[in-house]
Amino acid sequence: AIFECLPRLAEQALHPGDPYCLQFHSVSDDGAMPPEVVGARRRREAQSLEHLRGTIEQHPDLAAVSRWLHTEHKCYAVARQHEIGAPSDADDLALKSY
Repeated sequence: AIFECLPRLAEQALHPGDPYCLQFHSVSDDGAMPPEVVGARRRREAQSLEHLRGTIEQHPDLAAVSRWLHTEHKCYAVARQHEIGAPSDADDLALKSY
């Protein structure tokens, strides 16, 4: 979802009327992880998507999303790097998918 949102916001901020063309190509999960791990990851991603939708509503432009991404999102906020590896709200099966 973030990869759909950011190009749209970048287009609005930087290149109005000149749309980005972003394509997604799927790959099979077959054999990548045990089915129960894939299921746990999908559930986790669905929860994250709901959270992201709310975040995007609260941060309606590229500058606001960038500020949120680089100050609050654990994977991208430099000031939060010490939290990586700390216990999280992900269940054990979902953690096996990372």
